[in-house]
Amino acid sequence: MYEYHGWITLRMTPGEIDNEEALLWEVHQTIKNVLSSFNHRNRISDLKIMNGQYFLWIAGSANHASSEAKDLFDLLELISSKTPGSYGLVYILDDEAPESLSNKFQVVRIARGQVEKFQDNLLSPCIPVIEDP
Repeated sequence: MYEYHGWITLRMTPGEIDNEEALLWEVHQTIKNVLSSFNHRNRISDLKIMNGQYFLWIAGSANHASSEAKDLFDLLELISSKTPGSYGLVYILDDEAPESLSNKFQVVRIARGQVEKFQDNLLSPCIPVIEDP
């Protein structure tokens, strides 16, 4: 099983810029197009503008990582490159990962134009923290 849950606040830069909303609108449209091209039945996503800020929520579940994992990481890399001020977290659980990771969530952090993976220490190890042995 490959499961993921995440949120991202979209920002052009870590600081304030005058034309950020117009620039973000273009990126918003690009992300919207990328999401619509995903061929994943078991995925949900929402891209919203609230109070002048742009947000993306995404979650999914698949039998195997396969194309979902690649598409997810391609999307995260796209967001990081086009909007280096964006920040957020995506939690990923992949039971087919190498043995040292198969019982643990991985946390992907987007911050300052970087996409980095970390081991989770809040929900992991899944057995016994969230599931019975």
